[in-house]
Amino acid sequence: MTRPTFIMSVLLAGLLMIATIWTARPESAAEVCEEGDAYLSMGKYDRAIAVFDRATQLDPTLARAYESRGRAHRTRGGYEKAIADCTRAIQLEPNDIEAYLNRGHCFESEGEYKAACDDYCDRARIVVEMARTYDSSIPAPRPRPEAHRDGSQGR
Repeated sequence: MTRPTFIMSVLLAGLLMIATIWTARPESAAEVCEEGDAYLSMGKYDRAIAVFDRATQLDPTLARAYESRGRAHRTRGGYEKAIADCTRAIQLEPNDIEAYLNRGHCFESEGEYKAACDDYCDRARIVVEMARTYDSSIPAPRPRPEAHRDGSQGR
């Protein structure tokens, strides 16, 4: 074997080894979520849901996977599944403002206006708290008003 042929053989073997290692690496749940987000943005909701299912199997503690799958369910009109996914996302990440927004939309679509308002208010409170970390001159959010004696909410 001539020297150039030998060098090419070694380079080719090295490239094959790198390709084998690269394709054999396990995928992360975050990477899978990126794929699901792509399907979601293309309007391929069933495919996105299947991909987010895989992400939740890879990492059952990744709030983003549940929130994104909930968004896909909500877009398809699967409000109960969306509410369950967004609730799980909020349990895992209590400051997930997108989960509150998506769950609020679901509650509103289901006619559960009090629950929707609660989620929208929680989202607003979190946004204000986040803004206050950058600018302390922003006033603290007011506490939620107590219910009136007749059961209506005071504002």
